[in-house]
Amino acid sequence: MRFQNPAEETAMPTYRIMDADGNIVDNTRDPQSASDEEIVRWYRNMLTISILDLLMFDAQRQGRTSFYMVSAGEEGIAVGSASALTPDDVIFLQYREQGVLLQRGFTLKEMMSQLFANKDDHGKGRNMPVHYGSGKLNVHTVSSPLATQIPQASGAAYALKLQRLINPNVPPRVVACYFGEGAASEGDFHAALNIAATKSCPVVFVCRNNGFAISTSSIEQYKGDGIASRGLGYGIDTIRVDGNDIFAVREVMAEARKRALEGDCRPILVEAMSYRVSHHSTSDDSFAYRAKREVEEWKRRDNPITRLRKWMEKKGIWDEDKEKEARASIRKEVLQEFSAAEKVKKPPLRAMFEDVYEEITPEAREQMQELKRLIEKYPKEYSSISQYEGGGCAPDPALGRSVDIDFSSGASSDFTPSGAVSYTSDGAAFTISQHGDAPTIQSKWYIMFGHVDYVIKASPGTGIVSAAVLQSDCLDEIDWEWLGGDDNQAQSNYFGKGQTTTGYNRGAYHGAPNNHEEFHTYSIDWTADQIVWSIDGQTVRAMSPSQAEAGQFPQTPMFVKLGTWAGGDSSNPPGTITWSGGPTDYSAGPFTMYVKSLHVTDYSSGSQYTYSGTSGTWQSITSNGGQINSQGDGVPPSSGSAPPATSSVPNSGAPLAFGNGGDSSGSATRTGWPWSGEATATIVSSLISTFPPSSQSSSAVLSQGSPSASASFEITTSYDQQGFPTVVTVNPAASATPTCFDTHGFPTACAATVVPVSNQPATTQAPGQPTVTISGTPNPGTASPAPSSVGVASGASSAPASSPAISGSTPTGVSVSTGTTGNTVPNSSVSVVPSLGGSSTGTQPVATATSGVNSPGSSTNTASAVPTSGTAPESSSATPSETVITSNGSTFTLSATPSQSLVTTNGSTFTLSVISSTTSAGSSTTASTTRHSTTLSTTSHTSGRASTTSPSSSSTASGTPPAPSNAAARSTTSKAICLIVAMCTLLLLH
Repeated sequence: MRFQNPAEETAMPTYRIMDADGNIVDNTRDPQSASDEEIVRWYRNMLTISILDLLMFDAQRQGRTSFYMVSAGEEGIAVGSASALTPDDVIFLQYREQGVLLQRGFTLKEMMSQLFANKDDHGKGRNMPVHYGSGKLNVHTVSSPLATQIPQASGAAYALKLQRLINPNVPPRVVACYFGEGAASEGDFHAALNIAATKSCPVVFVCRNNGFAISTSSIEQYKGDGIASRGLGYGIDTIRVDGNDIFAVREVMAEARKRALEGDCRPILVEAMSYRVSHHSTSDDSFAYRAKREVEEWKRRDNPITRLRKWMEKKGIWDEDKEKEARASIRKEVLQEFSAAEKVKKPPLRAMFEDVYEEITPEAREQMQELKRLIEKYPKEYSSISQYEGGGCAPDPALGRSVDIDFSSGASSDFTPSGAVSYTSDGAAFTISQHGDAPTIQSKWYIMFGHVDYVIKASPGTGIVSAAVLQSDCLDEIDWEWLGGDDNQAQSNYFGKGQTTTGYNRGAYHGAPNNHEEFHTYSIDWTADQIVWSIDGQTVRAMSPSQAEAGQFPQTPMFVKLGTWAGGDSSNPPGTITWSGGPTDYSAGPFTMYVKSLHVTDYSSGSQYTYSGTSGTWQSITSNGGQINSQGDGVPPSSGSAPPATSSVPNSGAPLAFGNGGDSSGSATRTGWPWSGEATATIVSSLISTFPPSSQSSSAVLSQGSPSASASFEITTSYDQQGFPTVVTVNPAASATPTCFDTHGFPTACAATVVPVSNQPATTQAPGQPTVTISGTPNPGTASPAPSSVGVASGASSAPASSPAISGSTPTGVSVSTGTTGNTVPNSSVSVVPSLGGSSTGTQPVATATSGVNSPGSSTNTASAVPTSGTAPESSSATPSETVITSNGSTFTLSATPSQSLVTTNGSTFTLSVISSTTSAGSSTTASTTRHSTTLSTTSHTSGRASTTSPSSSSTASGTPPAPSNAAARSTTSKAICLIVAMCTLLLLH
């Protein structure tokens, strides 16, 4: 009879390609499977998430938004995994996957609309901030209840499998489901894995193990070898990956997707190891349950953004100038979208009763009327009854007349510019020189039916899009567009009420020779009876309401907008890039569209156009001080009466294959449209961090040097609201090796001797503090990796015993120490705590330890400590010559000795680089505490017997000791949910 002991099992290795310094540690894995442009796009997406997080966190603190959740430290998991998926794959998110959305084409405008719950929000403002979703991107909306998306993902994957059984011609698709290790403690997790395994569902479960479930650390959450070990218990192929290594995450996800679709399909579990360097949310203060220096060390030592940046710099595709440009342009774009979204009106209040049932119930109708009466009774408490009826479409200032604008004479006060618009003898110049440029101008007035003549010379350049548009606040739209790679055609298009996702079949091409070299007059004549597009006075297309898609004929007040944007920018989805003509080569620029002049006639009159109802029809629009003229005969257009209607797509214009921004499946959106608003806006002063008041949250600092091992130094650090360091000061007496800190306080170059750990508040080392030196003692033989231990100097600045250690390594055979030389401190104590994710096989390490501080020259007493068996509390402390017991049962005997070395100020923590482990059979090994292995290893179950592929280099896996392999109790309710979701999804797909 033999019981299996988890401590006797080998911990699952962690797959890694690139180390924390940006070096490729496994040369057999070539990250060059992706192009330089694609890698730069990943990096920019991670930067975008980081900058967005910083600004939105501060915005919530100022009351600009109600709630926010940060993804700092986990950007590589989201972006890397999403880069390996196809647009057809189905996604279930938790709430730290903004990178998945960006990678799939979700725009900052869409994100801001959701965060501000305005009328452009896909969810109509009904959900909490950060609860994104996108039908066109196959991303299910985030839900607040923890883990509910996991069984839903299993059900959806089963439906996809059944769909292919019914129709083998359907492209193979997988479901990717994201969640944290906290959600893995819910019963839904176990039910979902069980049904996915038994039904062989093509689903990839991606668990972000960031060390904390809100305030509960992994050590307190579960026993066992992390989350990955649970997959084996359900017979699921499983792998653990370094979540800070975007190359490793991408490769693992690509392989997982491939395996999920093999044969009869199967589920895959991926555990991505990271560290949550942010607070759980704006409702949380993580420094109440973890040390700030622990967070600072993680941010300095290892994070996915700086790791990839180091690799790109070594490869020569990135430098400091590009970094500054990227951060500046991204920050500018985020602030533009922030400012624009904050001003957009909210959805109608009545919308809270809609979209639940096909027919609104009598009870709901009664509640709607009660709300309406309440608003009418207390007008001072509500903006107006139109907030109930019309929602986001506020009254619009009317043009009510005709205007002629000559841009060759300079800027017009009738228009608001956004971005760098200049004026020459050729007119208004809209120039694109680099990523992020999208210059536009927009009229300050609206027309309600009318005529517009644009005199335009379109911009050349592959991937560059020139545009002249009429657009309403309620997203009615009539367009002219030109592609920089096509000098012979123009495109006409229209949209109604923002319906841009129904096939993109409304556009048409029209002959327009030499549109890049010559000015042409492009006209739109718009009445209630028809829309007519003309080029140089010749009608090329006309459309009546009956010829438009049902209910999509534009008929609400419109402003005039002109500008250019880069549809071929690498940040856009593949479909948008294809539609625009291909990738934009900015080095071939600049690219400029010229608008010489503009004539606009408003067929209606008055000073303001108001929405009187929710129908969205022109009959619901009223004029203040004038009248709505739907026929255009009251004020005839300068070019004469409107031409007669012809066909909806005349012979001169071929149907547009993908429409504006269609992807290869014809279903993507024009992510570059509408353009970013208000590009000229400077930084919003109220968004600047006010904590501390003297520094900005993105202050960049260059230190005077890094200390040598014998130099004394001090660090003064100020922190913003997220705990990011904003000011770092190093004593000038330190050595001259410079250390640069980027805008997040991460070091970009570090001295080889030591990386300082800053304390907050700043501390000055008092003489006589204890010094601890701990060294590994290797034994011959081989065995499994053993856990690390961390020395923490005792005293006022020492870390709590439960504080997780910072994993990492120092060179083999090198000891580490902390403290200062000085007077003798009798009976100084030492705490030994386990490192984050430590696990072991057999008995515990053999090591020597010295403790105490005497004046220089005193005698040294050193004792070797051999581990003993047994268990103990989380940690203990002891005076010299007594025993210290770690949480995993090992013991160390400490004795006093002088120390003459100084590494850092008191309170720093280190991880041993060399540890020995002895197995039950008596053999031993020396193992590095380096956290991740370098070989892809998957563990699967075949016929109930575990089969493990071991890595080529040993390592200590992340996580806690191995978990029992038996499956958790199954949830009948959750399994039923899986089947219901599967059948419903199948019916929709079929």
